[in-house]
Amino acid sequence: MKKPIKTLSAVISLFVLGSSVAGCSRGGDEVKINHDMSQLYVGFGFSDDSFLPQLAKEFEEAYKDVEFEPGKKGVQVFINSNGKFSETGTIYSNLSSYQEEIVIAEQLELNRLVKQNLVAEITDAVKTPISSNAYSEKVDLGETQSIEDKMADAYKDYYGKDGKYYAVPYTESTIGIIYDVDLFDKEGLYFARAGKGNSDGFVEEEYTVDDLSAGPDGEYGTYDDGLPATYDDYFRLCKYMQLEFAITPVIWGGKVQTYPVTFMTSLYADYEGERQMRLNYDFNGTANDLVCVENGKVQYNADGTLKTYSTAISASNGYELYKQSGRYYALSFLERLVNSEYYNSGDCFGGTVDHLTAQGKFLLSKAKNEPTAMLIDGTWWQSEARKSNVFSDMAEKYGSQYALENRNFAFMPLPKATSDKVGEKQTTMMFIDSMAFVNGNVKAEKKALCELFLKYMHTRQSLLQYIQVTGQMKPFEIELTQEEYNGLTGFGKSSYNIHKYTNLLLPLSYNDVFCTAKYLFSPNGMQVWQSANGEIVTSMIKNDGITAEQHFLDIINYRSAVKWDEYFKGVCY
Repeated sequence: MKKPIKTLSAVISLFVLGSSVAGCSRGGDEVKINHDMSQLYVGFGFSDDSFLPQLAKEFEEAYKDVEFEPGKKGVQVFINSNGKFSETGTIYSNLSSYQEEIVIAEQLELNRLVKQNLVAEITDAVKTPISSNAYSEKVDLGETQSIEDKMADAYKDYYGKDGKYYAVPYTESTIGIIYDVDLFDKEGLYFARAGKGNSDGFVEEEYTVDDLSAGPDGEYGTYDDGLPATYDDYFRLCKYMQLEFAITPVIWGGKVQTYPVTFMTSLYADYEGERQMRLNYDFNGTANDLVCVENGKVQYNADGTLKTYSTAISASNGYELYKQSGRYYALSFLERLVNSEYYNSGDCFGGTVDHLTAQGKFLLSKAKNEPTAMLIDGTWWQSEARKSNVFSDMAEKYGSQYALENRNFAFMPLPKATSDKVGEKQTTMMFIDSMAFVNGNVKAEKKALCELFLKYMHTRQSLLQYIQVTGQMKPFEIELTQEEYNGLTGFGKSSYNIHKYTNLLLPLSYNDVFCTAKYLFSPNGMQVWQSANGEIVTSMIKNDGITAEQHFLDIINYRSAVKWDEYFKGVCY
């Protein structure tokens, strides 16, 4: 039996955290309105609201003796988790009629909300210390920092445009590879440091952390040790686990090809780095690594590397960015993956397996002794799987070892396209823009209460509880103690590491080009990879035999200067 790397696994029970407040209604008519108290209505547009009931209960307890309105003491928080807060086509026309005073939603355009006066300005609430509020004499939150002070730098320019705030970001979200840490530990699926591994370059049966390779960050003793440093390493790992251990390397939902396709955007952004990738959103700067194309062919240097050139980017020539090297390398990764035997074709290209089904298959593979090592999904996958009862059903059927608190998963740091990129800090693309704001129709006497709730959401304790419950990070800075870090799930630890040790990239901008056709540039859509042949490049590779180079050239031809002018000339330049 192999000796696994010892990891600290004192995990907080998410079921306990979620169910401890289950008796308290957070929406609907489950709790009667107490007219001797104030009411605060919160609209929530995500599928998993497990964090909010705990937050609401603690908020109610903290302010139970505070008078928010004349003749009323304390507050009742009602949470409405309703699809109407995610229906971007109707929320703009209906928001002003909603009773919800605070809204937490995704995929909304902040600029549009502001222009239509649908959101209240909350600048003072965001910029003043959290403890400084209308009710601080009653309850001292003990926080000298403001929400803005804690906000990740990548978000400040967008949410704090012209020094004013109308919303704050809600959660971090990216798409990548989730891996089964327990399986990796058990079978020793880690790359070895030079001179310490087996003949395949992986660790021996008896190994310690000192035997691991440096990983993609190029440094020993960090969170990515032993993991694939390059694309070549990743496919070596897939081959090794398949041939040596009969492990299926990876799964994704065949019904949702958006996942592997948008995962390419994660790889693309990491190759380019934060500043070069931002050119796709602000169209202002110099692109340094555009691929040379001559006579309809990609050009290479004598050593086999891509031949590139640089040019200044503005609104009038943004089409040049379709030639960025990172786009080509990401396509090459996808081509290798799709043309491999490292996945079950029925799962990954069948029309019945969606993302939730793929999550279930990934989790159940251990119990069925048909292990699958990795899942292509987003940082929200664990919350979705918990919400769909996969973990609880498995624990009931197969034993407590399959409960969420006893499983160990992590988000894999992105491998680098080429060896010369090893050691560069990872750039992590955020995919789903989510925000919290105060409804523009809020009554004047209730606005201070709404702002207080927003501040309470961003206390250190609330930020900590969010990652403890969901396994995800909010885009706000929090330094965990070793004990707090050890208490997270494995996935929570990896979410914290991604936040702390990578460059976060928010793909939003107020640039005219971006605002005119946001759908063309949003990493959450397929248009980023569209050619005249369509969007679903995974299927084109598998079914039509198209190569990465062919699709790269097809994109360039489709997103031509002529087409660019059709979209933007006369509007943006």
